[in-house]
Parts: sequence; C-alpha cells; structure tokens
Amino acid sequence: MSKPIARQKLAPGMTVLLGMPGHSMPSEWWLGTIIWIGGDEILVETYPPSQCGKGEKSLQHVSWVRAIGTIHELGEIQRRCRDELKQLTDAVKEAEEALRSARDAVYARLDEIATAEPMREAGGGI
Repeated sequence: MSKPIARQKLAPGMTVLLGMPGHSMPSEWWLGTIIWIGGDEILVETYPPSQCGKGEKSLQHVSWVRAIGTIHELGEIQRRCRDELKQLTDAVKEAEEALRSARDAVYARLDEIATAEPMREAGGGI
C-alpha cells in the first residue's frame, strides 16, 4: 500500500502520481516513473496519451508528487480523490466557466466600442 510522501524517501524507479499543487485537480494528475533525484527536483518519465506510447521526460519539483505506489494503487488513489472531491471540483469548474463567460462579454463589448469609434490617424491610438 502506498504511504504519504512525507513518510517515504523518493528513489529512482518509483512510480508516482504527479500534479501541480494548488492548481491541478485529481482528474488532471498523471503517472510517472522517477529516473533521477537532485535535491528538490526529480526527473520523471511519463507516457501522455498524446504521445502514443512514446515516453516523455520532464523535470518536476518534488512537491508535484501526490502519491507513491503501484500503478493500480495510484489509480485507486486518484479515483478516490476524484470521487470525494467531486462536489468541490464541480463548483470550481462552474465558477471558472462563469468567469470565462464574463470575460468573453467584456471583450465582446470592447470590440463593439472599438468598431463604433471612428478610425483615428495612424499613431493616434484610441
């Protein structure tokens, strides 16, 4: 069974679940294998779906490690986090969509204002 990160020392060859702290939601986390460790940084190899099975290496801060374990254990941890936080993550997505819609309305109105103004001489600005 996987243990909290604080209780384990990271080592090359470990399979980890990665995600940007304070930013990525559990559904956005991904699997990686640690290749190298240097202080607070780790080099991991991941296999993103967009690469069709070709490994991709990236340097990450150790704080990006959400969990350590087997692929099965990490999948279960991700699923459990996703399920337990569903209401909160749905609220975040709704708020983000409302913000996106409000910004779209602002920029649409700015475009209307700009097209309604007569063109000024080059270099004059609006």
